[in-house]
Amino acid sequence: MTRSFDVYVDGGSRGNPGPAAAGVVLLDADTGQPVFEAGYFLGRMTNNAAEYNGLIKALEACIAHEAQRVCVTSDSQLMVRQILGEYRVKSADLQPLHTDAKALLGRIGDWKIRHVLRENNKRADELANVAMDAGDDVIIDKQRSARASVASHAETGNNSDAKTPSQPATSHEVQCPHCGKSFDPS
Repeated sequence: MTRSFDVYVDGGSRGNPGPAAAGVVLLDADTGQPVFEAGYFLGRMTNNAAEYNGLIKALEACIAHEAQRVCVTSDSQLMVRQILGEYRVKSADLQPLHTDAKALLGRIGDWKIRHVLRENNKRADELANVAMDAGDDVIIDKQRSARASVASHAETGNNSDAKTPSQPATSHEVQCPHCGKSFDPS
C-alpha cells in the first residue's frame, strides 16, 4: 500500500527578520485525517527562510512516516515557484534551504507542490503562530500514540527557564505551556 499524504506548510516571522516559526500538517491522502501536526519555533530569520524551513520540516516528517507520495500545499508563491524551477533562487540565504528541500523531495520521489491563498492554509498558519507565541516547538503526532509534546528550549540552550508542557485540557486539546492558548489538534 502506498503511503500518500496531503501536506500543508507555512512559515512566518514577526519582523523581517524576526522571531520565526513554521507550521506543518500531514493528512492521510486517502482519509483526509491528520496524521502529524507541528509548529516549530525557528529563532530569528526572514519570512522566506521560515517558509523553506517549514517545507523541510514537513518533508522530514513525511519521510519519518514512510511517505511514498506527497502533495505539498503552501501559501508562499515564491517558494513554490522556486521549487518548481519557475523562479531562480537569488538569495544566498535561501540557496542551501532550496537544495535541502529538493534533496528531500528526491527521497520521496512522487511529489507535487502547489500554491494557495493564505486563507486556504489556516491550520499550518495557526500552528506556526502557536509555536511563535510559545517560543517552543508544539508537536502532535496522531499516528504515534496521539500525544502532544513541547520541546524544551532548555535542552537546546535557547531558554534556560523553559517550562514543562501543560497537560491537555481534555483528551483532545493541547495547551501551550507559555501563552496558555488551547487548541484542538483534530
